[in-house]
Amino acid sequence: MKGEEETKHMMQVWLVLGGLPLILYPGVVIASIMGLAAPGDDLEATLLRLWSIATLIYPVIYIGMGLVAWRSFKYGDYARTRWTSLVPVLYLGFLFLFFWAMIAFGPPDSA
Repeated sequence: MKGEEETKHMMQVWLVLGGLPLILYPGVVIASIMGLAAPGDDLEATLLRLWSIATLIYPVIYIGMGLVAWRSFKYGDYARTRWTSLVPVLYLGFLFLFFWAMIAFGPPDSA
């Protein structure tokens, strides 16, 4: 059962890494709500709203994929277990790239 133990360990590592940002989630919720309430209809405001929505749904993705990963592991589908436990970490990577793109390619400062 080496594959089973290896998959279980890998799943636990990915889920712990994906769950660490949830420690800061109360602050993220406050910032996201403020971002959603920000005035403006330009591209920058739209990107900020998309970012806010994407960060607000992260716990749903984390919990959903975690449950699917544990259930897949329980039924012996180790390939699905590996991928579903990795999805939250990949989503965090997407959020990081989205944030970086907003900063790097956003409108220039008008100061």
